[in-house]
Amino acid sequence: MPEESGVVIGIDIGGTKVALMVRDLATGEDLYRDRFATPQPAPPDDVIAQSWRRARELLEEDGRRAHEVRAMGVAVPGQVRDGHVIAAGNLGWTDVPMDDIVRRQVDVPVFVEHDANAGAIGEHWLGAARDIREFVFLSVGTGVGAGVVLDGKIHRGAHLAAGEVGDMVCDRGAFRSADRGGANLGELIGARKLHEIVESAVGEMSSLSEAVLASTRDERLRPFMDHLADLLAIAVINIAAVLDPEAVVLGGGTAAAGEPLLREVRARIESRLAAAPRLVLSALGEDAQLHGVIFGALETLKKRRAGEDS
Repeated sequence: MPEESGVVIGIDIGGTKVALMVRDLATGEDLYRDRFATPQPAPPDDVIAQSWRRARELLEEDGRRAHEVRAMGVAVPGQVRDGHVIAAGNLGWTDVPMDDIVRRQVDVPVFVEHDANAGAIGEHWLGAARDIREFVFLSVGTGVGAGVVLDGKIHRGAHLAAGEVGDMVCDRGAFRSADRGGANLGELIGARKLHEIVESAVGEMSSLSEAVLASTRDERLRPFMDHLADLLAIAVINIAAVLDPEAVVLGGGTAAAGEPLLREVRARIESRLAAAPRLVLSALGEDAQLHGVIFGALETLKKRRAGEDS
C-alpha cells in the first residue's frame, strides 16, 4: 500500500442509510466514522455531495483539510462495471456514472463496487476471511446479497450478477405470482418482511438483531426465528451445493445478533451437507463494506502511482 500522508474515504450507500469512514494513509488508522439517512429521493449527485460535505466536516473538526484526501471508494447496492452502476434497485438507479460523479466533486482516484462484493473484500483484507481463498460473504440487512470469492478473487459472473442470492426462489408459488420478487429470498428475509413478522408477534422492536436475541427467551418470537434460520440455512445449503466454499461469512445488520443466530443455522445445515462450509460471523460488522471500498481505493491509488512512475 502507498506510504504517504493524507487520507482515504470510504462511502457505503444503502437504501436507508449512508455510512462513511476516513482512514489515515500513514498509520492505517480508521480516524472517523459517520452515518446519516439516505436522502429521499436519492439522486446520485446529491448523495455524493452530502457524503463529501460530511467527510470535510469530520476532517476540519480534526484540523485537517480537504486537499489531504488521496482517494475515495464507494459501495452501492447494485451491479457495477468499470465505475458505472448498472442498476441499484433499492435506490432506483440505472446506468449511473458514479466514478465520474465523484471525480467532479472530488478530483481523486475512485473505486466503485457492489456492496456485498465490498463486504467480501473487507473481510478478506482485515476480517474473518483473511486466510481463506474460497468463501462467500452473505449479507442480510435491508436486502440480501453475497460477495463470492474464488481463488482469492471476486467472482462476478457473465452478467456481473454472481452473488445475487436475493433472487433465489424459495417457493413454487413464485411461478404463479405476477410479482417478480414474490417468494424469493430477498423478499422473505429482507428487513421489511422480518420487521412485519416481529411486529405481528410482539410489537415494534428497535432492531432485528434484538429480536433474534429476544427469541431465545420469548416463545412468541420463535416463529420469527424459525422463519429466518430456515431461509438462511436454505441459502447456505444452496450456495455450498454450487460453490463448495471453505466458509460462509455472515454479515449485515441482522447478523449483528451473533452466535445465537449462527447456532440455529448450523443446526439446520449440518445434517444436509456432506461437506458443509464453516459458518462464521463477520469480524467487521457493518464496517465490512467500508473497509472493502477503502482497500479498493488504496489499490486504485497504488496503480495510479505506479503508472505515474513508469
